[in-house]
Amino acid sequence: MIATGKKDLEELVGKIPSIAVPNKMFRNLGNLKFADVGGAWGMDQNSFSNGAAYGDLDNDGDLDVVVNNVNEPAFIFRNNSREQNHNNYISVTLKGDNKNRFAIGSKIEVFKDSQILSREVMPSRGFQSSVDYKQIIGLGADSNVRLAITWPDQSISFINHPGVNKEIVLKQGDYVNDVELPNPKKKMASLTERKSGFDKHEENQYIDFYQERAIPEMLSCEGPRAAVADINGDGLDDIYIGGTPQHEGQLYLQTSDGHFTKKEENAFKAFTTFEDGAVLFFDCDGDGDADLFVSAGGNEALPLSRELQHRLFINDGKGNFQLSPESFPANRDNIGAIAADDFDHDGDLDLFVGARSVSKEYGLTPLSHIYVNNGKGIFTDMPTDKTGGISTVGLVTGAVWADIDGDKEKELIVAGEWMALRIFKYSKDRFTELSTDLSTKSGWWQTVAAEDVDGDGREDLVLGNFGENFYLHPDKNNPVKLWMKDLLWRWRHQQGH
Repeated sequence: MIATGKKDLEELVGKIPSIAVPNKMFRNLGNLKFADVGGAWGMDQNSFSNGAAYGDLDNDGDLDVVVNNVNEPAFIFRNNSREQNHNNYISVTLKGDNKNRFAIGSKIEVFKDSQILSREVMPSRGFQSSVDYKQIIGLGADSNVRLAITWPDQSISFINHPGVNKEIVLKQGDYVNDVELPNPKKKMASLTERKSGFDKHEENQYIDFYQERAIPEMLSCEGPRAAVADINGDGLDDIYIGGTPQHEGQLYLQTSDGHFTKKEENAFKAFTTFEDGAVLFFDCDGDGDADLFVSAGGNEALPLSRELQHRLFINDGKGNFQLSPESFPANRDNIGAIAADDFDHDGDLDLFVGARSVSKEYGLTPLSHIYVNNGKGIFTDMPTDKTGGISTVGLVTGAVWADIDGDKEKELIVAGEWMALRIFKYSKDRFTELSTDLSTKSGWWQTVAAEDVDGDGREDLVLGNFGENFYLHPDKNNPVKLWMKDLLWRWRHQQGH
């Protein structure tokens, strides 16, 4: 029945079940982690809350909380922190000029030993909520601090010993001088933004979850891969950024002033239906320039389809590329990593091409490859009986060649999802897997790099895993499991139902 009047709508809304739940309060643990302490701090009442604000309501130096509720009185939570821990605080109220009387936008900095505690006067907190203009800054047991105010007009007020456990009222223009603030030594920024000239990346619109309901992530929207090399011999690094369906890959040349300009390449335009996977610049034919290998990725193209085939673009030495259509055998799976090395010492670069997934069948083991170069950029697939398990290593997301055993020969290190780090050594025309203490460290590894980080002359490994902000949180005792088939469906299929 469709409601046609106010009475019908109220009746319908009245039948909708509603369950009051407690609010959440998280304590900052100081290490970029938070702990849920709502119950321990007395905020365990079930309610329909839709707004909150804080301020020092009783002027005791800590922040109290007011929570607005729907159809019931508001909550007022008194903070008893100072009564319990007796820590020091500094309270700052700013008075700006006539156009900004509350000095909104001002920055308050408290210098405490080697720490800088900062607040900005920004009272707005979400929809129709605002906090007190007065800023309360906890100091712990310290009392010897210095205070600096950067006003909206960028003038600075500085007080060397403002005192603690009291309110300090400052007017714009008070204590303004040229004193050098006790900031750490000023350093030039490690990174500065430059106008790059890059086009905005447009992701694939394919929704993985429609086809695979239990897939933990969107494989078709993992962002563009990029490869860097000096493609035109001018001594400056250039960039290729992978494409998506309807938006082919883009090549950008670096200019002498550090900017990048897009170079149109007709060779790329024939592949506008492709989702680019891993990409790599390397010299495939030994002529001294950087050729471009582009693999297929995503999760939409069917196995062995045109959109999953490797593409090798040959560089003419001036940054112009032409497709080499017969360079690779047919490929069936999405690719997650490429790594080049002359592992057989015949003077040319061979490739490991690690498969990321089987399209629309996440969890099935895809087929990875060791491609052997004939020296002219034509690659053959090493037989699986010589790859030592590399062909079915897992859901590959990263790979690198590095000498980890000190014999001056590089090993292949492979990282991936639902697997431990795998290491393979080439000897006597075949690969064998090495056993290391990393074999027990399974994870959703996303990348691997090799570098001598401690300066001892040996290459170390740096691994990137899924972050802790992911919605799944496995550990050694509580692993995440993936079921590939419904057991009841399999039984019915076997019974002929």
